Amino acid sequence: MNSVCREDCMETETHDELKDDKREKVDYNKLFGKVVKEGTINVQDDFEEWVQCCIVIREKGITLTHQTKQNSPQKMTAVNVVIEFASPQEVGIVMLPDNARRSRDSKMFPFTVYKKIADKDLHKEPLREKRYAATEVREGVNRDEIILATSNGREMWEWASCIQWLGTTPIEEKIPLFQEAATISQHNKYYEDTHVLQDALLKMFTYKNLPNNPISFEDIARFNHVKKHHVLSCVYRPRNFFTQLEEPDDDSNIYIGDANEEDVFAFYNEESDEDDNSNIHNEESDENVEMENDAHAFGLFAYIVLVGACVQVNEKCFELITSSSLYDISSQVTWKGNSPFSMLCEGDYNSSRNYMVQALWRLGYPKLGGYYAGFCDESFTLFVSKPTHLSGVGNLCGRPVNPDDQKLCRKLRDEGDGRDDNTELSNQLIAASAQKLTEFTAEKGSKITAVLIPKKITSWGCTVLTKLDLSQNSIFELPDELYDFTSLTHLDVSRNCLFGLSHKLGNLINLNYFHIENNLIEELPYAIEKLEQIEEFRCYSNPITTPPSAVWSRGITDVRNFFRDMRESGTEINMDLRVLVLGLSEAGKTSLINGMINPDVKALTRVGDRTVGIEKRTWAMQRKENQHPVNLLTYDFAGQEEYYITHHLFLGSKALYIIAFDLSKYGPETLDRQILLWWESIQNRVCDIKSNDSKTPKIILVGTHADMVEDAQSLADEIHKSLIERFTLCMDDLEDRLENLGKELESLDPRKKMRLHNGDSDANMKLTGKAATKQGEKEYKMLSSDKKAQILSRESEIKKLHHAQQCSIALPTTIQAVSSKDLSNFDALREQISYALTEVGPSGKYFPHLEVPVPASWFQVRRFVRQRSTQIGCECMKLPKYFKLLSDELDIHEDVGRRATKFCHDLGDVLF
Repeated sequence: MNSVCREDCMETETHDELKDDKREKVDYNKLFGKVVKEGTINVQDDFEEWVQCCIVIREKGITLTHQTKQNSPQKMTAVNVVIEFASPQEVGIVMLPDNARRSRDSKMFPFTVYKKIADKDLHKEPLREKRYAATEVREGVNRDEIILATSNGREMWEWASCIQWLGTTPIEEKIPLFQEAATISQHNKYYEDTHVLQDALLKMFTYKNLPNNPISFEDIARFNHVKKHHVLSCVYRPRNFFTQLEEPDDDSNIYIGDANEEDVFAFYNEESDEDDNSNIHNEESDENVEMENDAHAFGLFAYIVLVGACVQVNEKCFELITSSSLYDISSQVTWKGNSPFSMLCEGDYNSSRNYMVQALWRLGYPKLGGYYAGFCDESFTLFVSKPTHLSGVGNLCGRPVNPDDQKLCRKLRDEGDGRDDNTELSNQLIAASAQKLTEFTAEKGSKITAVLIPKKITSWGCTVLTKLDLSQNSIFELPDELYDFTSLTHLDVSRNCLFGLSHKLGNLINLNYFHIENNLIEELPYAIEKLEQIEEFRCYSNPITTPPSAVWSRGITDVRNFFRDMRESGTEINMDLRVLVLGLSEAGKTSLINGMINPDVKALTRVGDRTVGIEKRTWAMQRKENQHPVNLLTYDFAGQEEYYITHHLFLGSKALYIIAFDLSKYGPETLDRQILLWWESIQNRVCDIKSNDSKTPKIILVGTHADMVEDAQSLADEIHKSLIERFTLCMDDLEDRLENLGKELESLDPRKKMRLHNGDSDANMKLTGKAATKQGEKEYKMLSSDKKAQILSRESEIKKLHHAQQCSIALPTTIQAVSSKDLSNFDALREQISYALTEVGPSGKYFPHLEVPVPASWFQVRRFVRQRSTQIGCECMKLPKYFKLLSDELDIHEDVGRRATKFCHDLGDVLF
């Protein structure tokens, strides 16, 4: 409820006009105890406007007085709002509530204060507002919730902390200092749970050594070093940064760098047996000894929380910690690897990221230019876009880049990301043109974000330059001027961050060597059809959907033919998807399909009706208004054992799988037969680790006959938990076996021992490392044939186990319990299927071929194949007869017919 009502204020003024002999002055010290703090604060009224009020915090409550002009100094000031608390435990606080902020850019720092309702009072109507009569002790409004605000974050926390504790002093505890997040895979409650962070900060603002001013990064780095907390990681610090301080006498800091170098890289990597949510140092303390935290500990805590909030792109935790002003963001040094800005770029896509980037800059974070991201000096663009060659992160890489992140990459480039390297590239191009070089290779190092081509080199690029290598950088778009370099025969832009290619690519008709692998390209341009001279074309490790992977994976010839067929016959959007429904006999598969396709007709099949072989039906599934309907081609497989041998002929990666099982017949002993039999069959037949798309298919589990089971959804949830436990045990077993085999291999293979030693060696011991590798190879050659056979056996087992890990199909998030009798839960099932159509799995999009343009001639062939497959005697056909039919009936040449039939084969319409 909003805090101050203007009507209340007017009524209070009316009360003020009452004669003094009819009013009784209130003794708030007697009612609410002594004053803890008082001042002025902003309060949100019922019109969502901020009104400045006088606030008095006492031991048992809060009073707020609207500031009004008084005609007489003798006249009493009326209290407009009262909140009474029996104890601090009744005080509820919500910092920076969304409903109190008109926009992210608001200059106000609001927080909500409310009275918690005790469990024993939950059955009662909570008191929201009570108006006291003028003849009683008080007039005004008693509320249980108000929204207050200050003009800066530090004041907000000070007021909120004072209200939270109402003059009491909580026991000071050691400020939690945990390992700074280095990847997205690291988690901690203090930067992921807003309630935990808020409670911790409200308590910290009562501690004795709370710093008056934000702590700088250099101060917290020195504090971390002196106190040996080891919570900062990836510190590329200037040499002699700690000259005034005694170097730590332990060996937990690894210093890498020559004594003559200016900088030293320190990677703090101390292992702790405590979990991430506990302090790194848990010293036993006497309960009678009063705890006091060092002022720098506040800044160090704020810094590591800031880094964690950035890598998780957690906007609320980010705002909470930055508003506390415990850490001075403007003091951030540029030599810190895995800095807050770097970690913010490294996080997975979130619509909050752009706002958080702008917020860091508003708070004084150093603008880009002259420094880099990560601990290996990469561009910030590389971390935002995340191509497959980005290493050392916990993210899934190589996925399509969200348009918001594409805009952010352009913003980062304009703000200085890679500016020095981009300028250096331009200067090198100018120098190469002056020397009339025919070949040019840009410096590799993942720092160049833009190719700036000066006008003075255009003539050289168009007539002289034949080989251009811009690989292994962070270029996300090529300039139009580059497509005018028509003399190019070799162009290598691999291992960059390219979002796409211009249709002006067709100008480069002399290309015979074109490498674009390891980028983020989603569509190849149709103009690639003009590049007739290309002999070597690489485009793997891109999230390409147009043309489909089945086309571009076969090479440049198939790509050119795809676009040629589109140009000659037109384009159709593929909206067809196969849905394969599997399960035991009498599991309710046919009734399930009936209920999905035509819910207005009775879904149940007659007793004794059994599916023979495979029944095909089409379901045009409607989706949201802005989405086209999808034609789901459902395959209803017979569940009798005699048909199992034929199932594998129809299983493919471009299909959605539904495993149906009868809930009324379920028991723990039937889990394998009802579900895992089918699951493992799909896993063994369909998973492909070499696939350019998702390596595993999408499976949905459906429990049928829900009307015959009491609380069917709870049973389905229990089955889901059982599957999670089974799969977790399986994956843990794989990990254990891999670990044990790895240890065995290390003890057997001298090459492994040397590599392990080499990996632990100093960076300046490169020669020693190469020598160690040679020594390992030498020792391996001297091994007996039995030893080598043991090594090969272990390596083969490890390879198989890695394959099993990669082919592990993701378990669906839920199992729907449905009834074909009353169609209960069918809407939830349809929603689950609809979501799966655009879902991205652990290794890519499940159905990249859906909703993509395909040559119209291919669809003609597809319709022809489907029509003929229903005719008796046309189930199998010799190729000459088949291609003659395509020519006679569709006027489609054999070459086009072959490509179209391959397309039909890939989507499961025909075996070709």
